[in-house]
Amino acid sequence: MIDLSAIRDLVAIFGVIAGFSYYYLTVRNTIKARKTQQVSRLRESLYSEKLQSITMELMEMSWTDLEDFDKKYDSTVNKDNYVKRWLLFGIYQEIGYLLREGLIDIDVVCGMIQYLPIEYSMFEGENLHAVLCIWVHGHKEGIGDRRKKGMGKALLQAAEKDCREMGSLGLAAWGLSIPAWMRASWFRKQGYKVVDRSGIMRMLWKPFSEEAVPPKFMLMY
Repeated sequence: MIDLSAIRDLVAIFGVIAGFSYYYLTVRNTIKARKTQQVSRLRESLYSEKLQSITMELMEMSWTDLEDFDKKYDSTVNKDNYVKRWLLFGIYQEIGYLLREGLIDIDVVCGMIQYLPIEYSMFEGENLHAVLCIWVHGHKEGIGDRRKKGMGKALLQAAEKDCREMGSLGLAAWGLSIPAWMRASWFRKQGYKVVDRSGIMRMLWKPFSEEAVPPKFMLMY
Protein backbone atom coordinates (compact mmCIF):
# COMPACT_ATOMS: atom_id res chain seq x y z
CA MET A 1 0.00 0.00 0.00
CA ILE A 2 1.40 3.42 -0.95
CA ASP A 3 1.78 5.83 1.93
CA LEU A 4 0.64 9.15 0.45
CA SER A 5 1.83 11.13 3.44
CA ALA A 6 5.38 9.74 3.01
CA ILE A 7 5.35 10.63 -0.68
CA ARG A 8 4.12 14.11 0.18
CA ASP A 9 6.92 14.53 2.71
CA LEU A 10 9.56 13.37 0.20
CA VAL A 11 8.25 15.79 -2.42
CA ALA A 12 8.39 18.59 0.11
CA ILE A 13 11.96 17.68 1.10
CA PHE A 14 13.16 17.56 -2.51
CA GLY A 15 11.38 20.85 -3.14
CA VAL A 16 13.26 22.48 -0.27
CA ILE A 17 16.59 21.05 -1.51
CA ALA A 18 15.92 22.27 -5.06
CA GLY A 19 14.92 25.70 -3.79
CA PHE A 20 18.01 25.98 -1.60
CA SER A 21 20.28 24.85 -4.46
CA TYR A 22 18.77 27.46 -6.80
CA TYR A 23 19.14 30.15 -4.14
CA TYR A 24 22.77 29.16 -3.47
CA LEU A 25 23.70 29.22 -7.17
CA THR A 26 21.93 32.55 -7.68
CA VAL A 27 23.70 34.15 -4.73
CA ARG A 28 27.07 32.75 -5.79
CA ASN A 29 26.67 34.07 -9.34
CA THR A 30 25.55 37.45 -8.03
CA ILE A 31 28.59 37.70 -5.76
CA LYS A 32 30.87 36.69 -8.65
CA ALA A 33 29.31 39.36 -10.87
CA ARG A 34 29.75 42.03 -8.20
CA LYS A 35 33.39 41.08 -7.69
CA THR A 36 33.95 41.33 -11.42
CA GLN A 37 32.34 44.78 -11.47
CA GLN A 38 34.65 45.85 -8.65
CA VAL A 39 37.70 44.75 -10.64
CA SER A 40 36.45 46.64 -13.72
CA ARG A 41 35.89 49.79 -11.66
CA LEU A 42 39.36 49.58 -10.13
CA ARG A 43 40.92 48.95 -13.53
CA GLU A 44 39.32 52.09 -14.91
CA SER A 45 40.71 54.09 -11.99
CA LEU A 46 44.22 52.63 -12.07
CA TYR A 47 44.74 53.03 -15.80
CA SER A 48 43.09 56.39 -16.26
CA GLU A 49 45.22 59.09 -17.85
CA LYS A 50 44.78 61.29 -14.78
CA LEU A 51 46.10 58.70 -12.33
CA GLN A 52 48.97 57.70 -14.61
CA SER A 53 50.01 61.36 -14.84
CA ILE A 54 49.86 61.73 -11.06
CA THR A 55 51.91 58.56 -10.57
CA MET A 56 54.65 59.71 -12.94
CA GLU A 57 54.72 63.14 -11.30
CA LEU A 58 55.13 61.63 -7.83
CA MET A 59 57.86 59.29 -9.09
CA GLU A 60 59.90 62.38 -10.00
CA MET A 61 59.91 63.63 -6.40
CA SER A 62 63.39 63.93 -4.86
CA TRP A 63 64.74 64.93 -1.46
CA THR A 64 67.91 64.48 0.57
CA ASP A 65 66.44 63.95 4.04
CA LEU A 66 63.25 64.40 6.05
CA GLU A 67 63.89 68.10 6.58
CA ASP A 68 64.33 68.62 2.85
CA PHE A 69 61.15 66.61 2.21
CA ASP A 70 59.15 68.83 4.56
CA LYS A 71 60.48 71.96 2.90
CA LYS A 72 59.41 70.74 -0.53
CA TYR A 73 56.35 68.58 0.02
CA ASP A 74 54.77 69.27 3.39
CA SER A 75 51.02 69.99 3.14
CA THR A 76 51.57 73.56 4.37
CA VAL A 77 53.93 74.42 1.51
CA ASN A 78 52.80 72.12 -1.33
CA LYS A 79 49.12 71.34 -1.01
CA ASP A 80 48.80 70.07 -4.59
CA ASN A 81 51.47 67.41 -4.09
CA TYR A 82 50.00 66.46 -0.72
CA VAL A 83 46.53 65.92 -2.21
CA LYS A 84 47.93 63.79 -5.04
CA ARG A 85 49.89 61.60 -2.60
CA TRP A 86 46.81 60.97 -0.48
CA LEU A 87 44.70 60.28 -3.56
CA LEU A 88 47.13 57.57 -4.68
CA PHE A 89 47.44 56.19 -1.16
CA GLY A 90 43.65 56.05 -0.80
CA ILE A 91 43.19 54.08 -4.01
CA TYR A 92 45.76 51.42 -3.07
CA GLN A 93 44.44 51.29 0.47
CA GLU A 94 40.98 50.54 -0.92
CA ILE A 95 42.39 47.79 -3.14
CA GLY A 96 44.14 46.23 -0.14
CA TYR A 97 40.97 46.32 1.94
CA LEU A 98 38.83 44.78 -0.82
CA LEU A 99 41.36 42.00 -1.38
CA ARG A 100 41.68 41.27 2.33
CA GLU A 101 37.92 41.06 2.79
CA GLY A 102 37.47 38.95 -0.36
CA LEU A 103 35.26 41.58 -1.99
CA ILE A 104 37.10 41.46 -5.32
CA ASP A 105 38.14 38.40 -7.29
CA ILE A 106 41.59 38.85 -8.76
CA ASP A 107 41.13 35.59 -10.70
CA VAL A 108 38.79 37.33 -13.15
CA VAL A 109 41.69 39.42 -14.47
CA CYS A 110 43.09 37.69 -17.56
CA GLY A 111 45.26 40.51 -18.92
CA MET A 112 46.18 44.17 -18.69
CA ILE A 113 47.87 46.95 -20.62
CA GLN A 114 49.32 50.11 -19.14
CA TYR A 115 49.80 53.20 -21.29
CA LEU A 116 50.02 56.93 -20.72
CA PRO A 117 51.00 60.17 -22.50
CA ILE A 118 54.60 59.80 -23.63
CA GLU A 119 55.49 63.10 -21.98
CA TYR A 120 55.02 61.36 -18.60
CA SER A 121 57.11 58.31 -19.55
CA MET A 122 60.83 57.56 -19.72
CA PHE A 123 60.79 58.09 -23.49
CA GLU A 124 61.15 61.20 -25.63
CA GLY A 125 58.26 62.22 -27.85
CA GLU A 126 55.35 64.58 -28.33
CA ASN A 127 51.60 64.09 -28.80
CA LEU A 128 51.98 60.33 -28.51
CA HIS A 129 51.05 57.68 -25.97
CA ALA A 130 53.44 55.00 -24.74
CA VAL A 131 52.84 51.42 -23.65
CA LEU A 132 54.73 50.68 -20.45
CA CYS A 133 53.48 47.14 -19.87
CA ILE A 134 51.26 44.52 -21.46
CA TRP A 135 50.54 41.24 -19.70
CA VAL A 136 48.34 38.19 -20.25
CA HIS A 137 47.61 35.53 -17.61
CA GLY A 138 49.93 32.59 -18.31
CA HIS A 139 49.38 30.16 -15.43
CA LYS A 140 47.13 27.12 -15.12
CA GLU A 141 45.84 28.31 -11.77
CA GLY A 142 42.87 30.66 -11.54
CA ILE A 143 41.36 31.40 -14.95
CA GLY A 144 44.00 29.36 -16.78
CA ASP A 145 46.58 30.15 -19.45
CA ARG A 146 45.17 32.86 -21.74
CA ARG A 147 48.27 33.30 -23.92
CA LYS A 148 48.20 32.73 -27.70
CA LYS A 149 44.44 33.26 -27.80
CA GLY A 150 44.41 36.82 -29.12
CA MET A 151 44.18 38.49 -25.69
CA GLY A 152 47.35 40.57 -26.09
CA LYS A 153 46.33 41.68 -29.57
CA ALA A 154 42.87 42.65 -28.31
CA LEU A 155 44.38 44.69 -25.45
CA LEU A 156 46.73 46.52 -27.80
CA GLN A 157 43.95 47.26 -30.29
CA ALA A 158 41.77 48.60 -27.47
CA ALA A 159 44.61 50.88 -26.36
CA GLU A 160 45.12 52.12 -29.92
CA LYS A 161 41.41 52.89 -30.25
CA ASP A 162 41.41 54.74 -26.93
CA CYS A 163 44.49 56.78 -27.88
CA ARG A 164 43.01 57.73 -31.25
CA GLU A 165 39.84 58.93 -29.54
CA MET A 166 41.95 61.07 -27.18
CA GLY A 167 43.61 62.75 -30.17
CA SER A 168 46.99 61.04 -29.86
CA LEU A 169 49.11 61.00 -33.02
CA GLY A 170 50.47 57.51 -32.40
CA LEU A 171 51.29 54.77 -29.92
CA ALA A 172 54.85 53.87 -28.91
CA ALA A 173 56.11 50.80 -27.10
CA TRP A 174 59.38 49.32 -25.94
CA GLY A 175 60.40 45.73 -26.57
CA LEU A 176 63.32 43.33 -26.14
CA SER A 177 65.25 41.79 -29.02
CA ILE A 178 65.63 38.54 -27.04
CA PRO A 179 62.86 35.93 -26.51
CA ALA A 180 61.63 37.26 -23.19
CA TRP A 181 58.86 39.43 -21.80
CA MET A 182 57.71 42.38 -23.98
CA ARG A 183 59.21 40.96 -27.17
CA ALA A 184 59.90 43.46 -29.92
CA SER A 185 59.08 40.78 -32.50
CA TRP A 186 55.53 40.53 -31.15
CA PHE A 187 54.95 44.26 -31.59
CA ARG A 188 56.30 44.06 -35.15
CA LYS A 189 53.65 41.43 -35.91
CA GLN A 190 51.04 43.96 -34.77
CA GLY A 191 52.26 46.50 -37.33
CA TYR A 192 54.78 48.41 -35.19
CA LYS A 193 58.12 49.57 -36.58
CA VAL A 194 61.47 49.94 -34.81
CA VAL A 195 62.61 53.57 -34.67
CA ASP A 196 65.32 53.50 -31.98
CA ARG A 197 67.68 51.05 -30.23
CA SER A 198 69.45 50.89 -26.89
CA GLY A 199 71.28 47.64 -26.18
CA ILE A 200 68.75 44.80 -26.38
CA MET A 201 65.88 47.28 -26.09
CA ARG A 202 63.93 48.48 -29.10
CA MET A 203 61.66 51.48 -29.42
CA LEU A 204 58.68 50.74 -31.67
CA TRP A 205 55.69 52.77 -32.74
CA LYS A 206 52.56 52.91 -34.83
CA PRO A 207 51.75 56.44 -36.09
CA PHE A 208 48.12 57.46 -36.52
CA SER A 209 48.92 60.61 -38.47
CA GLU A 210 51.50 61.85 -40.97
CA GLU A 211 52.22 64.68 -38.53
CA ALA A 212 53.52 62.27 -35.90
CA VAL A 213 57.23 62.42 -35.03
CA PRO A 214 58.99 59.14 -34.15
CA PRO A 215 59.82 58.71 -30.44
CA LYS A 216 63.20 57.74 -29.07
CA PHE A 217 64.86 56.54 -25.90
CA MET A 218 65.73 59.25 -23.41
CA LEU A 219 69.48 59.76 -23.05
CA MET A 220 70.73 58.96 -19.55
CA TYR A 221 73.81 60.83 -18.33
